[in-house]
Amino acid sequence: MNYLRKSGLGAMLLLAIMSVLGAGSAAATELYKYTTPNPNDTLGLATELQLTLKPGTRLFLEDTWGSPFIAVTCEETELAGKTETAGGETTHPSGALSTTKFSSCTDSIIIETKGKFELQHIAGTTNATLIVNGLKFKYLETFLGFTCQVIVNGALGTLKGATSSTGYATIEVLANVERPVCGPMRIKASFTVAKPTGLIFEAK
Repeated sequence: MNYLRKSGLGAMLLLAIMSVLGAGSAAATELYKYTTPNPNDTLGLATELQLTLKPGTRLFLEDTWGSPFIAVTCEETELAGKTETAGGETTHPSGALSTTKFSSCTDSIIIETKGKFELQHIAGTTNATLIVNGLKFKYLETFLGFTCQVIVNGALGTLKGATSSTGYATIEVLANVERPVCGPMRIKASFTVAKPTGLIFEAK
């Protein structure tokens, strides 16, 4: 009995230690500048992120009601903002979008609210999920003949970290968005993170 009691106490002590260690090791996200083989430089609060279309590509708003077809095409698109939360052990880098621009489009797009962004690290990689919430815009749907509102709430895709200090993070967007009156829609685009260069994502 004495041995069993000691074993039981030892097991309880081990579980207690593991729970304490586990509580302190919860990982979220931080932004870094690729500087390998040296330790990567941390990118802190007010880091400016700027996403622009990859050269030679376009952004497409695709109507997915039935067979998908392209409703709007844009030659230039930019999303930009500064981190208002730097990220850390229990938080993700996030902030408001200061620039949300769709230009040279087949239908004129009017921004109603620019929205906010958040970057969530993907375990085992130097990548992150880009989440945009509260972005709203409207455009005149020439095919249907009336104005449609589009609302972006959720993940746009995976930001793939840069592979050198002068390289660029990239993202392939293929995301469903809300279009309350005009039916389902998705955004399709290829973006480069023009600022900062060498951007990668890691757990704290």
